[in-house]
Amino acid sequence: MCCRAVRKPVFFGTTMALIVPAVLPPHEDILKLQRERRQAERAVAYWEQKAAQVQSRPTLTQLDPGETIDDRNWDHRFVIAVDQVPDLSTFLMCGSTAARLLELCDAPLRYAVMFRKMPRRFLEIFTRGCCDAISSGSPVRLEGAIERDDRRQELYRTAFMPIGAKLVFGGYNSLVREPLNGSSRRLDDRFVSSVVPVVRQIQAGGIASLGDIAAALNARGLRTVRGRTWTSAAVRTLLLHASK
Repeated sequence: MCCRAVRKPVFFGTTMALIVPAVLPPHEDILKLQRERRQAERAVAYWEQKAAQVQSRPTLTQLDPGETIDDRNWDHRFVIAVDQVPDLSTFLMCGSTAARLLELCDAPLRYAVMFRKMPRRFLEIFTRGCCDAISSGSPVRLEGAIERDDRRQELYRTAFMPIGAKLVFGGYNSLVREPLNGSSRRLDDRFVSSVVPVVRQIQAGGIASLGDIAAALNARGLRTVRGRTWTSAAVRTLLLHASK
């Protein structure tokens, strides 16, 4: 985790929120982050609605997910059976978007042992969120930034709500962005050496302009080092790097 600040409980009515400071996102990510916040808040609102109906902490049966895991409302949501040994905690169900963001699969998921499938960088978030939700009996919100293996930052927002003695309902969302200094995902020799031969082959076929080369690379399904489509500027940067 790249955020090491001490967490301070903040109380909003009956809801305890544990806030993990996040790195300030660039302007273009603000709207997307607002949408992500709403996903977690919708999960909290759903739990609060059920709790109000039954006048207590709702159970899994009262939550009544049924087959709704395939519904869009469940895309970002999950239910976890919590074990004292975190590695043995299990996703009873997980929506398709949450499963993809947690690198579990690209479809709705059922009955998966959490940390035997999920990358270890999520361990602290889910262990703390599940434990605090069960012990407090109230929704727990966490947000912050995780440092990934590729040195990019993963900004996340998530919420955990108790629905039984050892069950937690929640919602998760995140986005991945480059660090503010742009130090990661720079062109490296391996990437250049893998793409330049393709560019030379395109040029040998009579295509000379940077724009046409970019179009040919895109037509072949190739992407830039950042995973984006090629432009004339990106081709120029690649060729300049190769000439050094």
